[in-house]
Amino acid sequence: MTDVQSLILDIGSGSIKAGLHFHDEPSLIISSMIGRVKYKPVMMTNVKLGYVGNEAMRRRGILDISYPIRRGIVQDWDDLELLFQYIFESELKVDPHEFSLFLSDSLLNPDSNREKMVELLFETFGIPGLYFEYQPLLSLYSSGRTCGAVLHSGEGLSQIVSISNGYVLPQTIRRLNLGGFDLTEYSRKLLNTKGHCFKMKADFEIVRELKEKCARISLSNDDLQHIDSSELFYELPDGNRIEIGNERFEIGEALFNPQCLGIDSIGIDQLLIDSIQKCEIDTQRDMFGNIILDGGNSRIPNYSTRIVNQVEKSASPSMKVRHVNMSNEYSEWIGAAFMILHSQMNYMWYCREHYDEFGTNFIHKHGETF
Repeated sequence: MTDVQSLILDIGSGSIKAGLHFHDEPSLIISSMIGRVKYKPVMMTNVKLGYVGNEAMRRRGILDISYPIRRGIVQDWDDLELLFQYIFESELKVDPHEFSLFLSDSLLNPDSNREKMVELLFETFGIPGLYFEYQPLLSLYSSGRTCGAVLHSGEGLSQIVSISNGYVLPQTIRRLNLGGFDLTEYSRKLLNTKGHCFKMKADFEIVRELKEKCARISLSNDDLQHIDSSELFYELPDGNRIEIGNERFEIGEALFNPQCLGIDSIGIDQLLIDSIQKCEIDTQRDMFGNIILDGGNSRIPNYSTRIVNQVEKSASPSMKVRHVNMSNEYSEWIGAAFMILHSQMNYMWYCREHYDEFGTNFIHKHGETF
């Protein structure tokens, strides 16, 4: 495997980041979506019937949009194959036969999902080698650490885990099926309740952009009763302006009180505390002192302050709480590049020879993190 180049694919529910491992950042960021025309033209024969990734995003108003990946799990393998084909052939312009693939993966992903991915990449695309790694571990490596408690809250889900010396501690894994997608839908519900009309499929991306620019997090649940309720104005793509009031704080509150979305779970702050407290006492000190906050939702204003405040209330006085808010949106990708450049990856790839001899099940035993 020493003469084979490596390609990194950071696969998420909202986007896929791809590029060669020796680059400083991914060369491609593509929306994880497929768009198909709603009505097939009768007379015109040269009209495309489908669009992939960013092309689908730009035409979302006239297309039926589907998302092959939900909650970090592949839901439509045919559409994912189209996405991969588009990435390799149209965007990166590479031959997958010549590149080993390093893929990010979510915690508690079903074995069947990973096995199907192995089969797709070896059988359909003919890659020579493959490796999976958990997204939170890649976030940790990107921060320059091998020990820490990671809270990764992305588009499709929130993942929490404590990691010691590069090893995921299984008893500390927490996964909440709540992410940026849910916050966007909640934003749409709040705005519609206020009298606005965002009910079309194409409105989803408009509301998502509004959420990313306007959402704020209160410093505590009690603060929701005393926040500045003055309204701000947001300009929509069509030039109309709408008023945004308290709902800009209610949006992010769903991460800390999932019950408002009908989800029976404690919030991400309490899940983080629970994860750390499942460690041995000596290990807890390292976890409290190295909290990594990552994922798109971590960029909502006051996010890290709210979480650290809650963690400090639960930590004993002898435990020093420190955190790193990963401002780089490519952190998982960078963590993967770090692994390839600074570890014994030549001995860790799951090769075509392994696949031919052992099949897909071998992927669960190959490599220390499997």
